[in-house]
Amino acid sequence: RLSGLVTTPLQTAARRVAAVTTLGQAAVFEVSAANDKAGLTILASREAQKEEPLAQFALLHDGHLWVAGNQLTKLAILPTGNQLPVRGLERNFRGDSFDFPLQTAGKLLIHLRRPAGSAGAIVAATDAEAAPIWETHLAVPPAGPPAVDSSGLRITAGAASGVVYLLDREAMTRRVQNEAERLAVVPAALPVFTDSIDLAQGRLVLGGVGGKQLLHFRPGNPRESLKAVDLAGPLSCPPVAWRDGFVAATNVGQVALLNADDASPVVTPFQPELTPGQEYRWLRPAVTGAAADSPLVISDGIRKLYLINVNAQPQPHLEAITTVPVDGAPLVTPLAVAGERVFAGTDKNQLASYTLPDLKADEPIALESRVAWGPHTAGDAVLLGLESGELVAVGADGAVRWRQSLKHGELGGAPLVDGENAFLLFPTGGIARIALANGAEAAYTELGQPAIAGPVAFGPRLVVAAPDGTLLIVNRP
Repeated sequence: RLSGLVTTPLQTAARRVAAVTTLGQAAVFEVSAANDKAGLTILASREAQKEEPLAQFALLHDGHLWVAGNQLTKLAILPTGNQLPVRGLERNFRGDSFDFPLQTAGKLLIHLRRPAGSAGAIVAATDAEAAPIWETHLAVPPAGPPAVDSSGLRITAGAASGVVYLLDREAMTRRVQNEAERLAVVPAALPVFTDSIDLAQGRLVLGGVGGKQLLHFRPGNPRESLKAVDLAGPLSCPPVAWRDGFVAATNVGQVALLNADDASPVVTPFQPELTPGQEYRWLRPAVTGAAADSPLVISDGIRKLYLINVNAQPQPHLEAITTVPVDGAPLVTPLAVAGERVFAGTDKNQLASYTLPDLKADEPIALESRVAWGPHTAGDAVLLGLESGELVAVGADGAVRWRQSLKHGELGGAPLVDGENAFLLFPTGGIARIALANGAEAAYTELGQPAIAGPVAFGPRLVVAAPDGTLLIVNRP
């Protein structure tokens, strides 16, 4: 009797049969022609290794039993002692999740695994000591929307695993891009990248909340087109483009302005007051205007709002030109600016607003449901999706302009505003064009598959990214 369940296929090699249970017990049997109990003899076994059940895939290969669950294990089969001792491996992929039966190709072992702390899946071939021969990443989701360089007729797309793809006209004609830009030296632990920002001219920044590094990509850089940028602490919110560069805010409070070309510091960072053990959980900040020197508004949602800008004296640095407490309910959404107001959703089914430049708190706007998407700036208004299934527009004066039911489910990505219209992404697989005047849907395009990032303008078309990393170029609705 075995401990646990056998939920993966039995493995055979000549007269041997192997079984592995969900608790890690392994047994190798030998089959003979006898018609009684002697027809099945146990050769070697290993007791259960786990308390929590986990599917374990086994393989009899080259005189050994291989087991893959949340790591790869090689067991020697020793019939004389009824033992399955562990043999050392160059890599055992501890912490990774093996999701498919092990395969062989000659002397090579082929496996499919989902790496711990990363995105997508990896198909790999290893030798008898588990030394990697080759690896291919599959279904890695995008880090965020791609960047479109209209002048160079190319698209830059970052993956959650930290690689960047540059698609020129030739790659788009082939509809395949297998060559990726990778870090020359990969740090020991990269975060999963879940956000990207377009810095124009094909430049891209990738970030992931909780990660201590950003990735900066600049096509054609003779030194290194893709590089890792160390931060003062874990990233607290998605980076935001600002003043010909971008802002990275960390949970130690530091808000840094970095150069768009090489991600070097532009000025000394802003650092609010810190108390022992305090962490800042910044909300995504917002730029307060279209001018090159427009300030940035940022908040931790529970203590204060800051309006910050560059001060050249005595040395260039970021400083708070206005600081106010967060009045009322805590803020829980990204910040957005329309006209002279800053907006953010609260945890009390409200939309808070503050008037620039003194950040005077206005009367909160009742929404009757929590904000699930946005707010996003759309001309002189902000758009927000509610958990109740409504799309709402609030003007720069704080008045609700219109409310419309979301006919296609929840919203994703960020809206693309084009004149009097906005293009909205529905992750279930569609793009809608709505009129900003009243929220009415003017057209809808089925994508035929889910999409999670975009839409981004690409000439007369749109680009969106699917969960498996595919880029979809579609006509505008």
